[in-house]
Amino acid sequence: MQEGKLAVDKPLEPLQDKDGEKWIVPHFDGKGVVQAYMEELKLPATFVRYSMYLENFLGGLKARKQEDGSYVLAMPMADKPTGVIAVDDAGPAVAAIFDHRDEYMGKTIGLANENLTMAEMAAAFSEGTGEKFAYAPLPMEVFAGFGFPGADDLARMMAALYCADPKYCPRSPEETKKLNPALRSVKDWAAANKAGLV
Repeated sequence: MQEGKLAVDKPLEPLQDKDGEKWIVPHFDGKGVVQAYMEELKLPATFVRYSMYLENFLGGLKARKQEDGSYVLAMPMADKPTGVIAVDDAGPAVAAIFDHRDEYMGKTIGLANENLTMAEMAAAFSEGTGEKFAYAPLPMEVFAGFGFPGADDLARMMAALYCADPKYCPRSPEETKKLNPALRSVKDWAAANKAGLV
């Protein structure tokens, strides 16, 4: 297997399974291949990089309710900040890029409402919903074994600390706010989506 690469086609320290086999991270690799191809063709383009969708926490990554009524986010994200973006906040930002194409042509823009650790995410969900959320680290192998389509890819992506190193794929809440002045905090997004989070 080839080594994993991040979305900007930079080498990523390969993840390894118990037998020492190097893994790729398809979620990153495909994007890097497409961008490299477009650059090779010298196509005029602006590359927009989304962060992890907040809407994932309304579905497949929804927190598990505990017997005491609290909620637990369980995933292999360790303790480094991760960019997150709400679909409704990303759309106006992308529209603004189209509206100012001369300013953004040839650039790479990373969108994020905020860059948070999972513990900070749980705290923002708690503040926004008034319910108690906590983060529980989960081994990558456990998540990959859940068996739903894409679980393995998603586990690798999260275990690689999705966009945790800004030198590889920065996500800028400041730039996103410039593009979309109505950009919400994760806490405010959680308040608006309480019914889906709990």
